[in-house]
Amino acid sequence: MYARQHLRIRFIPIFMKIVIPGNPISTNRLYRGRRFLTKEGEQIKDLYACEAYRQYKGKPLTGPVSVKVRVFLATKHRRDLDNILKALFDAMKGILWIDDAQVVSIQAEKLVKAGGPPWVEISVQKAH
Repeated sequence: MYARQHLRIRFIPIFMKIVIPGNPISTNRLYRGRRFLTKEGEQIKDLYACEAYRQYKGKPLTGPVSVKVRVFLATKHRRDLDNILKALFDAMKGILWIDDAQVVSIQAEKLVKAGGPPWVEISVQKAH
């Protein structure tokens, strides 16, 4: 007799994918010092939040989440990916997730698409 193997396949669907057009802004440009959000910072965060609200109609996810971010830039101008992520994650609070402390896994990449428009893709799914 052959032993029957039971395979468990875990399928975790992407709950949402948001595309934010335009050049991503670094956290360094959003704050004066470490605590004070500048007027430009407020405007940028509001723009990111409005775009997320426009594309995602659901409730913020609860529990741990995994995030994949792809940043498409038009030039090779130096930008720190981690600072871009912080600004995006802060803006998505209360929209895609309740708090960015829920993010337990991040996959991020920065790509240059010379001559094309810049944008950011954020894909979020429940973590297992």
